[in-house]
Amino acid sequence: MPNGLEMKKMQASRGSFASGSRAGNKVVPVVPEIEVENADDEEFQQMLADAGDMPELEFKDDGYIELVLRILGLMCDNQHFGLQNYLREQPDNIKSVNLVAETTKFLNILYSNINANSVALITQVFETLVEFTSGNITNQAVVFDNKVCDYVNHILRVGVYKDCMDEEVYSLKSAIGTLVRCLTEENPKSEDEENQANLAKEVMEYLDTDVLVNTMTEAWKAYEVNVCF
Repeated sequence: MPNGLEMKKMQASRGSFASGSRAGNKVVPVVPEIEVENADDEEFQQMLADAGDMPELEFKDDGYIELVLRILGLMCDNQHFGLQNYLREQPDNIKSVNLVAETTKFLNILYSNINANSVALITQVFETLVEFTSGNITNQAVVFDNKVCDYVNHILRVGVYKDCMDEEVYSLKSAIGTLVRCLTEENPKSEDEENQANLAKEVMEYLDTDVLVNTMTEAWKAYEVNVCF
């Protein structure tokens, strides 16, 4: 029969075996070390140069997204309050999708690179947002909360529209102006007057008013030139 010292040794060996078995269930990957000390400097610099020469990524729409946006806007034509609310929330569906918010977020992909391939799509996004927000204080708040003012400020401040015709730029700015008017309109229902007033103030605080005035002034000067000729 083993004595006390031998019993302790046996218990210790069993414990180490059990812990080893549990640890053996996990496989620890071996990460190979990458040696960069002997790398060729000229080759490394060439790789950086090639990476810098990569073409700028552009978002190109074949017309399907623009068509869907136009249909969504036409669904809310003439300030159809019921469909405006339904596009924001579908209580009869298992999963509700806030199309008003998602349409506004879509500008995050487009606003930084406006060119001849994307200007029509961006214009349609703003026109659809106009239909979503006309007379609907809740949708106006959703569009504002998704940083539409930041997108408007950037587009008007930068003023870079690669290979775009003057008519396309005018249509884009006109759609932006119409959306700003919808977000600051002063004819809501009586129970929403206080909320509408607060939203209008916030919109004007976030918008760059100097850029808006300059945009309107440039549009008026262009109009005068066209009238004269």
